[in-house]
Amino acid sequence: MELERAPFDLRACIESVVDLIGPVAAKKGLEVAYDIEPGTPETAVGDVSRLRQILLNLLNNAVKFTETGEIVVTAGTSTSTRPGTIGYHLSVPDTGIGIPPDRADRLFASFIQADVSTSRRYGGTGLGLAISRRLAELMDGTIWVESAGVPGQGSIFHVTVEAGPTQMTPTALRRDGSFADRRALIVDDNETNRRLMTAILGAWGMQTVVTPGSEEALTALEDGRIDLAVLDMLMPGMDGLDLAAAIHQRAPGLPIVLASSVSQHDVAADPRWPASGIGAVVTKPIKASPLHAAVATVLGTTSDDVAEATSALDEGLASRHPLRILLAEDNVVNQKLAIRLLEKLGYRADIVANGLEALEALERQTYDLLLSDVQMPEMDGLEATRQILGRWPEGERPWIIAMTAEAMSGDRERCLEAGMNDYVAKPIRVDELVAAIKRTPRRGSSDSGQEADPQTNGPVDESVLARLADGTGGDAGFVSELIEQFVSDTPALVVAARAGLDAGDADEVRRAAHTLKSNAATFGAHQLAGRSRELEDAAKRGVLEDASARVDAMARELDIVRAALPAVWQRMSGESFPS
Repeated sequence: MELERAPFDLRACIESVVDLIGPVAAKKGLEVAYDIEPGTPETAVGDVSRLRQILLNLLNNAVKFTETGEIVVTAGTSTSTRPGTIGYHLSVPDTGIGIPPDRADRLFASFIQADVSTSRRYGGTGLGLAISRRLAELMDGTIWVESAGVPGQGSIFHVTVEAGPTQMTPTALRRDGSFADRRALIVDDNETNRRLMTAILGAWGMQTVVTPGSEEALTALEDGRIDLAVLDMLMPGMDGLDLAAAIHQRAPGLPIVLASSVSQHDVAADPRWPASGIGAVVTKPIKASPLHAAVATVLGTTSDDVAEATSALDEGLASRHPLRILLAEDNVVNQKLAIRLLEKLGYRADIVANGLEALEALERQTYDLLLSDVQMPEMDGLEATRQILGRWPEGERPWIIAMTAEAMSGDRERCLEAGMNDYVAKPIRVDELVAAIKRTPRRGSSDSGQEADPQTNGPVDESVLARLADGTGGDAGFVSELIEQFVSDTPALVVAARAGLDAGDADEVRRAAHTLKSNAATFGAHQLAGRSRELEDAAKRGVLEDASARVDAMARELDIVRAALPAVWQRMSGESFPS
C-alpha cells in the first residue's frame, strides 16, 4: 500500500469526519465536537485520506459504544521519531462497555472483538481497528486503547502519525478584516463547544464574551458592547430560541446565529421562530467554514475572499446574456448585497419579499430568472417553486436559482426536490453567482442561451467541483475517491430504475432517480440531475407510461458523465485514476 504525500489541513480533515458522523450521533442524542490543542500545526504534508479513514473508524466505534453525553476528538502533538517531521497525537473517547486490559492487544487483530457478545449487540467485526492499526504504522505511528475495563467508564483510543512540514496557510482560521474587533457573545452550556467557538472567532479577529447560560448572557448584554450573539439551541432552562427572543427584545438590531443539531428548515417550523430575531442557523457539529458563512450573513459583511473576487466582476455579462430578473428575499441587507452584485454585472432586478409576492409579480409580467431565498415569511422559496411549476408550463416559467446558506445541511437537496434549477450559497460569492447566471437559459431561445463556457456548459460544471474540493479543505485525493465511488456505483441505480419500471413499482423508480439526481448535483452534472429529476417527478405522480424513454435518456447522460467526470477532475487536480 502506497501513501500519498500532499499538503493537507488538519482542521478540515477532522471537520469532514465529524460532519459525516454528526447526524448518526444526533440520532442517539449525542454531541460530537473536536478540540485542537494550542500550538498544534494545522497544516502538514501526508496522506490525509488515510488519516481520515482512521478517524472515521474510531469515531464510528465511539458512537456505537456511547449512549449519552458527548464525543470529543482531541488533536495535539507527539514526539516525532524522525528529524524534520511533525508528530500528531489524536484521541477519541467513548463511555461504553470498556475493554479488559488483557484483551486490549487482541482488539487490533483482524476480525477480532474483545467479546463475541459485543459483536451480537453492537455489530461489526473489528476489522476497522485492524485497518487503522496498519494505516497508522504506515504513517510511522501507532494505535492503542486506554481502558480500565469497567462498564460506563469506557475507553480512549489513541493514534499517532507523522507528517512533513509545509508552508501552506490554514484557510479556515485566517484573520478576516470584515470581522476584526467585533465583539461576539457566545452562549453554550457545553464547555468544549465554548472553547471551539472562542478559538475560531478569535482567529478571525473577533473579541469574545463567553457564558454558559441565559442568565449570564443577558447580564453580559447589559454590561458592554456586543456586535453578534452565537447561541446554542439545546441548553438547560432557557433554550436558544427563547434566549434569542429575549435578546431580540432587548437589542432588536443585534445579529444572532443559532447553533443547532437540526437544520434551519426544521428550527423555523417552531412557532417561536418569528419572534426570535435569528438571522442564520449553523448546523452542529460546529465547523469553521459554515460558521464563517453564517456570521458573514447576519453581519451583512463582505468577507475578504469575496472582496477580492469583486475586482474581477464581469461587468459586460448583462449585454452578452440579457435576462429579466426577479429577486425574492426578505432580508433587507441581503437584498442590497444581491442587487449591488447584479448591478455590477449590468443587470437590474425587481424585488419582492416572499413567495406570495413572487407569484403576484409573475402574474403581472414574465421573467427569465427568479433568484429566491429559501426561508421567507408567508410563503417560502420551496413552496413558491412548487406553485410556479404547477401554474406555468416549461418554457413560460422562470429559471429558479435558490440562495441558501452553505451551513444548512440538506437545503441543497430540498431545493432540487422542490424543482429549483440551481443554487448559490450565502454569503453570495461573485464567481458562483456569475457561473449560475451563465447557466440560466433565456426565455424563447432554442438552446440553453448560455455562453460557450466549457467550465459550465459541458457534462460537468467545474465550478461545482472546485467548490466541492474547497469544502474538503483542498483534499484532491478525497474528491478522487468520491468520483471513483460515483463512477462504480451509479450504473446500479439505472438498473434499479428499470427493474422498478418493469415491476410497475413507481416508488422504486422514484428512489433510484432521486439518489442519482442528488449524486449528480454533488459533482455539477446538471444535465444528468435534470434528467433524473424529470424521471423522479413522473414517478411521484405515478405516471410511468413514458418513463422508459426517460430512463433511457438518463442512462445515456450518465454514460457521458461517467466518462467525462474523471477526465475533468484529472485535468483540474492532476489526480490520476485507475484505468
